[in-house]
Amino acid sequence: MSKKNTNCLDGMRCPKCGSLEPMYISATCTVKVYDDGTDETGDFDWDKNSSCTCGLCGFDGLVAAFMGKEVVSCL
Repeated sequence: MSKKNTNCLDGMRCPKCGSLEPMYISATCTVKVYDDGTDETGDFDWDKNSSCTCGLCGFDGLVAAFMGKEVVSCL
């Protein structure tokens, strides 16, 4: 396991348990919509104010909370 994220989750880790992934992030995207379905046409975007949940322990907060350098508590 890597000691830090360097790609899509660059600099992120759970402030509760220290997990690097997975993270559930509320993101926006652009889609082309037809009556019978959709086609994704854009990138997913989020920022420091987007909702984020740790996939390991369930800690819920804003992305900004996951960008801190210290783990505030352990499981």
